[in-house]
Amino acid sequence: MVQTNEDLDLPQSIVQQLIPSANEYVGDFLHNIVEPIFQGILSSHGLPKDFNFVKVDLGTISPEFSNIKTHTRAKSEPESSLIVDCDFKYAGNCDIKVSLLGITSGIKDLIMTGRGRVVLKPLTKKALPFFVGGAQIMLLDVPHLYFDLEGIAEVCDWPIIRNKIRKELYETIKRKIVYPNKYSFQLSTGVDPMLYKAFSPSGMLAVKLNLAEGLPTKGGIIRSLIGQEKPDTFAKIILGAEDITSAVIKNTTEPSWEEEVVWYEFLIEKLNGHQLRVELYDEDTLTQDEFLGEVIINLENRFEHDGGEVMITEDLLTNEFKKTKYDIQGQLTLSMRWMPLGSGASQTGYEGPSKVIITLYIYSCNNLLLQESPEGCANAYCELNFEDFKFRTSVKKDTPHPDFNYGRTLKCGDDFKDKSVLINVKDESDFHFGTLTLPLGEYYENPIHRKIMCLNAEVPFATMTLSMSVKTI
Repeated sequence: MVQTNEDLDLPQSIVQQLIPSANEYVGDFLHNIVEPIFQGILSSHGLPKDFNFVKVDLGTISPEFSNIKTHTRAKSEPESSLIVDCDFKYAGNCDIKVSLLGITSGIKDLIMTGRGRVVLKPLTKKALPFFVGGAQIMLLDVPHLYFDLEGIAEVCDWPIIRNKIRKELYETIKRKIVYPNKYSFQLSTGVDPMLYKAFSPSGMLAVKLNLAEGLPTKGGIIRSLIGQEKPDTFAKIILGAEDITSAVIKNTTEPSWEEEVVWYEFLIEKLNGHQLRVELYDEDTLTQDEFLGEVIINLENRFEHDGGEVMITEDLLTNEFKKTKYDIQGQLTLSMRWMPLGSGASQTGYEGPSKVIITLYIYSCNNLLLQESPEGCANAYCELNFEDFKFRTSVKKDTPHPDFNYGRTLKCGDDFKDKSVLINVKDESDFHFGTLTLPLGEYYENPIHRKIMCLNAEVPFATMTLSMSVKTI
């Protein structure tokens, strides 16, 4: 795809509009997320937790954009939207200063690279004034981040602490803004917030490991004598922030996972634009696991038929950000299926665990009154229970009418009609406002949208507004 000036101007113009909000958002992120990370790690090294950001200014230089692509809407995607993906590099003139043990230092050489996505949806004439309901911003993969702090080496062992901080930062960034996580905000009034806040999968990607060939040996005379010179191989299957670890295949350069078929499943909103990454490691119980190489698979145009199994063999690649004692060599073979929501593809020979997708969105509760203090305001939260999973919303303080705007997507097998989702609404004081029991069989292909439901038969004015659907894959 040829990039025109208009292509390059689109993400630039979006970023320019967001810069005022970005300073505030990044400031909150640094103060509320990064500061505690620094303080906790400093404390674990016997240092005082006297660390804080004293100035946050992202500067005036916008990120550089390249490899820009605009996606069209597929038939399986319900809302009209504008989706733009691009590579970015931020190396701007930011002015960020921190205080550590009374010493003020500046963050220098702050560089961040990665691939991001901007989604504008829904596109509708009813959304005023921009004809777009809201926006989502996310990173498609974990970004590469480099930074340094002037003067901090004078008071602590900075290289050791920096590595721990970097690891914590990566994990935090993954949880906050790496797909399927995202930052969403409203652009126009009069639009259902579920349409631009909720995760709305269009289908499921299933991945099966087959085998690897030609992996290197560990070397060493002693290992050779006892027959333990070959790697104990496992894989990490990664899409965005989701990271699934396979079983370990012991002591072989030709590991095979075909004896026990396991499908690893990823729900996806827009298939095109994503990359699947599979990293191989040699398990070591005493030291750090050693990197054996990776394959990166662009998912665009990989599937000719929905639900059909595609087998792929790729050479293992090095990764400049991962150190290893091995010379990277060999190949990895895996299989994949793409199953759009509602296509019935999971019913055609698919042996994986999931057959239906449950989407649930809690808008709000109303009239939550504490019995011991009818005039007092609740500090309420929702607790969602399904099988062995438990999720909890944030606490909404001092209001009997909390807006949660909380969405969750779940997967289930063939026995879904015998199962239910339970939502408990509680106060921080452990007072229980009520419970909703949502049988999946009742809502199978009979979705509800912004339905007001009673939380407690004895207190009929206490309600929850929610949407829910149960659809086959």
